[in-house]
Amino acid sequence: MANGVAQAEKAGGAIAQVQAQSRHVRMAVDEISTALREQSAASTEIAKNIERIADMAEENNVAASGNTETAGRLRQLAETLSAEVSRFRT
Repeated sequence: MANGVAQAEKAGGAIAQVQAQSRHVRMAVDEISTALREQSAASTEIAKNIERIADMAEENNVAASGNTETAGRLRQLAETLSAEVSRFRT
């Protein structure tokens, strides 16, 4: 009988250890799950920021092209003005 009680106590201790390890594993899985959600949110935010940067780069490219055209027109106007002024000088 004493042997049966000892085995039951030993089994009870083993079950308690399994439960403790089970809680530990569950906590680790919860932490991993939380970290993955945070990484997913961060990745989404990074993708949005990259898209915004690409849009801004395209807008900047369009503006630079417009500035180049404007500079060309100003150069032509300056040349025309210079030619007109030189006619008055001679």
